[in-house]
Amino acid sequence: MTQELLATDEQIVGITQDVWSSFTGRPVDAGPQEGALDGDDVAVGRVEVTGGWRGWVLLACPTRLARTAAAAMFERPAETLTDDEVADALGELTNMIGGNVKSLLPGPSRLSMPAVTVGAPALDPVPGGVLVNAVSLACDGLPLAVSVWRT
Repeated sequence: MTQELLATDEQIVGITQDVWSSFTGRPVDAGPQEGALDGDDVAVGRVEVTGGWRGWVLLACPTRLARTAAAAMFERPAETLTDDEVADALGELTNMIGGNVKSLLPGPSRLSMPAVTVGAPALDPVPGGVLVNAVSLACDGLPLAVSVWRT
């Protein structure tokens, strides 16, 4: 972490809990969780913040949890969803969380369209970026992480 903490971890946890729960109807628990997000089946959404502050907001979870979110969005069983539908749902969640985090950062700023990878290994999240915040949460016993990176 750097000393440039603009949004607190508690604010990011609160934003994530509110957005995820209202979107999926599933509660989100705060705090360190078991299960890493470094396997080969991770879904990651990213939005770039540009303007008065430059960086990225990332939302990462196992693809299985992203499917649960998509099932809530599309009101269909998770096993019937395509990867594109899973990406759409995670992108919408990333956009809503990123927009709320952006409001805590120096502005004026803009938010990019979300970019999502589904079912890929977790890679270097933001090459050349500096991690500013990282929060670990869980939904349905699966890890859920939000990170903020300055570029």
